[in-house]
Amino acid sequence: MNSDRAAEARRKLDLLRRDYVQRTRTVLTTLAERIAHNRSPDLLPELIAQLHRLAGSGGSFGFDDLSHAARRLEARVEAWSRRTEAIDYEALAQAIAELSALLAPDRGTAVSTSTRAAHKPGPVILWQHAEAAEDAWLVSTLRSFGHWVARVHTAKELAQAIAQEKPEAVLVDLDQRGTDAAARTSLLEELEAVRTRTREADWSLLVASVEDHFALRLQAARLGVASFLRRPFDPMLLVERLEGFRRAEQAEPGRVLLIDDDELLAQHHAAVLETAGFETRVCTEPARALEVLPRFQPELVLIDMYMPECSGPELARVIRQHDTWMALPLVFLSAETDQAMQIAATSEGADDFLTKPIADGHLVASVRARIQRARQLARLMDHDGLTGLFNHRRIKEELGAQVARTSDLDLGLCAAMIDLDRFKQINDRHGHPVGDIVLKALAHLLRKRLREGDAVGRYGGEEFLLLLPGCAAADALRLLDRLRSLFGALRFGSPVGEFSATFSAGVAELGRGETGEMLLERADRALYQAKREGRNRVRLAD
Repeated sequence: MNSDRAAEARRKLDLLRRDYVQRTRTVLTTLAERIAHNRSPDLLPELIAQLHRLAGSGGSFGFDDLSHAARRLEARVEAWSRRTEAIDYEALAQAIAELSALLAPDRGTAVSTSTRAAHKPGPVILWQHAEAAEDAWLVSTLRSFGHWVARVHTAKELAQAIAQEKPEAVLVDLDQRGTDAAARTSLLEELEAVRTRTREADWSLLVASVEDHFALRLQAARLGVASFLRRPFDPMLLVERLEGFRRAEQAEPGRVLLIDDDELLAQHHAAVLETAGFETRVCTEPARALEVLPRFQPELVLIDMYMPECSGPELARVIRQHDTWMALPLVFLSAETDQAMQIAATSEGADDFLTKPIADGHLVASVRARIQRARQLARLMDHDGLTGLFNHRRIKEELGAQVARTSDLDLGLCAAMIDLDRFKQINDRHGHPVGDIVLKALAHLLRKRLREGDAVGRYGGEEFLLLLPGCAAADALRLLDRLRSLFGALRFGSPVGEFSATFSAGVAELGRGETGEMLLERADRALYQAKREGRNRVRLAD
């Protein structure tokens, strides 16, 4: 999130807070006057509703004392409404007036507007006392995929490197002092001291060990280890983990739809989320939710529990009636504190329940965790388990979308069919696990070299489909040839020995009036032309 957007979000929060104070004072003054003059029990339901709203909103705007006092008074008024004896309206009016005093500027706390700083990846630091022979393959693989590698041999060197280089990740060899528990414990204690001294730095910690048991993993977990690698491990596994960390770091926080009839509070929550980088929309009319959903395509919906004409649970049931939104995370946001009511509400189709008032940090953390989890589940559904690329179904869907978008915007589109050469021989000679490493290496290379907006999927077996929107045929041909050269330079190891692998590719540019299937057919013909001509080459379709 850039500084201009952050500053705008902070200004918005300040304005909303001032509006909230003004509006709430007006509401409380009017209620106090009406109760003092009318002295009618008919006003109690309205008063209870207003107090419930204040209990949920006060803390969100920084007035925690107001929320607590409103909740206590709400309970008292509910008790009075159930009794038949006379109500002391004068005392009630006084209690309402006292709530206004809790809106004084010095009674509120500052609203959090913290944002995450952007992190530019630095080197991958390897901490080991002596360079092992097998590490040469690890370093070579990391460098092939664009990771800068630095080595340190002591805890002091590690702390200095972290301070100076601002690393992307640190990989620690837990076996460098021996494989007994005492040696590993000593090393982990030194590592913990380094983490304490460099706690301001933003880096991921990974450890590698020949041992793998619960006690060791527990020690690592307590230290905040992001990934535990059992040695010997495939270097591509480390590349995958690092790229996973990068995706999480670089991913947009997400899109959040807020549905609440209290527009001021909804706008406040939206501004809090915007300061953390989220894109938000506010809908104050539940009946319009089904119009907003397809236009905004939210990744999470925050729904108020109690709204006139349509409650939160009722709206959740309506949303879940549509297959498109069956997996969309729905989270209730309400001042309801009764646990039985919360459980009953979530049984209506929502995924979580957050209680108002909610601290800004808690709101951001809860929303972020839910969206990340939903993305992980979506990734499992849409991506190939081995390579992490789009699966066959998803890349075909993307092809249809790209063709439609190209036609609407009159842009170019190229498709490339890629096939590993003599892949069956690789499996037969080196084994299927090594063949899987080759597939993953090609997948990582394709993903790493593509632009934002490009798409790549595992079409089947050792065949991949690459979609390049806005790309001319000549440019696509040069890109594929460059990828072919880079892939051919990679070295793979197996018990039989080191080897390299190659691929062939066919490129086709979308013609006017052509369908996605027609485009694929031409790219496929070009691929087989490359195969017939001797493999390890790229051919352009006629």
